[in-house]
Amino acid sequence: MMMSEKLHCESCGSEVDNLRRAMVDADYNALNEPVPWDCNRCYEEKRTQRQHKRRGSVSESVPNLR
Repeated sequence: MMMSEKLHCESCGSEVDNLRRAMVDADYNALNEPVPWDCNRCYEEKRTQRQHKRRGSVSESVPNLR
């Protein structure tokens, strides 16, 4: 039986079987901000943060949008 090597989340350091990499926004510059390979938990947390950030910027730029 072959044992698989554990992977390490680059954000939290957890040992996991699978890693995910987020699709990033159009203004992303890989030279300045590398996207880490994340465990599912870190991936989902960052995805939620990006969604809230996008919603916040839209509601700030458009008055009375609530």
